[in-house]
Amino acid sequence: MRRRLLILVAVLGLAACGGSRLPGGQSVAYTPGLPDFDLGAVPILEGDSTALDALVSIPRVSLVFVRDTSGFRAVTRTALSLRHEDGRLTATVTRRDTIRVATFEETLAFDPSLIQQRLEAPPGSYRLLAEVEDAATGRLAIRSLPVSLPSLDEPPSLGPARLDAIAPDAPDFRPLVSLSVPADLDSFRVRMEVFNAPGPLDATARLLRLAADTSVAEPPSGFSPSGASLAARGVNARRPDTVFVSRQRIPAPAPALTLEQPLPTLDPGVYALRLRATPVGADEAVDETERVFVVRPPGFPRLVGLADFVGPVRYLASPREMADLLGAPPDSLRQVFDAFWGSRFQDRRIAEATFRAFYERVEEANRLFSNHKDGWRTDRGMIYILFGPPERTENRFDSEVWIYGASQPLGTVVFQRTARRERDRVPYDVFVLQRDRAFDAAWRRVLRQWRAGQVP
Repeated sequence: MRRRLLILVAVLGLAACGGSRLPGGQSVAYTPGLPDFDLGAVPILEGDSTALDALVSIPRVSLVFVRDTSGFRAVTRTALSLRHEDGRLTATVTRRDTIRVATFEETLAFDPSLIQQRLEAPPGSYRLLAEVEDAATGRLAIRSLPVSLPSLDEPPSLGPARLDAIAPDAPDFRPLVSLSVPADLDSFRVRMEVFNAPGPLDATARLLRLAADTSVAEPPSGFSPSGASLAARGVNARRPDTVFVSRQRIPAPAPALTLEQPLPTLDPGVYALRLRATPVGADEAVDETERVFVVRPPGFPRLVGLADFVGPVRYLASPREMADLLGAPPDSLRQVFDAFWGSRFQDRRIAEATFRAFYERVEEANRLFSNHKDGWRTDRGMIYILFGPPERTENRFDSEVWIYGASQPLGTVVFQRTARRERDRVPYDVFVLQRDRAFDAAWRRVLRQWRAGQVP
């Protein structure tokens, strides 16, 4: 009974505390207040005028909130500029936005704040540049995106694949720009912009579920996966499962038309939304576009159920202990889980502190390193959870290098980029640890530290 009470108290404390104020997504700075955001763009063709709706989606967890009389607030400064392919600056705007939430727990959510800004520009090819600054820290993040604005005398084309959703208690659909999409949204829909349809066209939207690696990272002294394996590539799009297909016909010529189609409720997983426009009776498409996104479980990146707490234990548990956890019947899993933590320490305070520190790092890994799978399962997540954040990092073209200081014998760790968002047309980078037998001593030492209640 005492062990169960100990773990329950620690779990409740973790839920109230949250984690360190770390950036989410693909940042490698591990610096509080460095905004992480996703950038999207929607071309607009209305009559003879063209414009671009820039969409900036900022997860709340990547910002620093301060308490005020109504709850918590964060302030961002966003600078948007549209530069023509010949280098000319065509449009620019700077805005300041205040984000308010009622509770501290809301500040730790992936739920994004969406900034939408229209930029007027003539037809052509551009690069959209966005700079987002956290006013509390002065730290700045930058993203860019190639965009095209169609003209009336161009061939038929499609706009980017768009997802909209209604959040709980929200009245209207809002664009979803980020890679991560919560599973508990009330309604999804796909939006397709068709420009310069010369006559009857069939517009098809396919929603596909992709095979994705969900494995848990192996120790750093083992063997690295082969470059062609699912573990190295992350996602296999060759044989997807078809979830949904929608076909709509555009019966007559139209300079600009938006088609909408509701989507079914989606389970957690990796999906690709593929849009295609084809002349009636033809096989060859006039244009195609695709978007990959990941549906996350409700509450993610938080740990909300016992199963969320059991999974990461495999980094600390012996094979026998992990077999006991995985083989426990549902009605006794809580007891086995509590026994793993509660029987390890004589001092209750050390037990609670170790438990809290471990699962705070698990949640931080979810915020920092999630891509096609939960961040704690990734190689970077594993190293971060057990060894803590690196002293400094180097972001190279083909790798990310972590350097640990004298207090941590791990030394230098290299994560190879096996898939790159621009080169491989995926919305994130995939990193695989360069494993080495030389890491074995540091690995064994850090496990002994954790199991003795000494948090590295």
